[in-house]
Amino acid sequence: MPNTITIARWLAERCKMERLSLRQAGAKAGLSHTTVRHIINGSQPSLETIKKLAHGFGVGRNQRLALENSLLLLAGY
Repeated sequence: MPNTITIARWLAERCKMERLSLRQAGAKAGLSHTTVRHIINGSQPSLETIKKLAHGFGVGRNQRLALENSLLLLAGY
């Protein structure tokens, strides 16, 4: 199961790849650093939070929509 991709793993890897602190990742997505930490630690994000993540980390409308769909699947929606 270690190779299973989850929204928690995606977000942790994305922060690492972009060298973002939790505060920076939160600011990028319009979320608190606490919310980012909770997601990385396994909390289920709301639909609104997923939309904010997609908007913050996606570039351009099409990429944001594709990322939103992917994140929804990763979160189990």
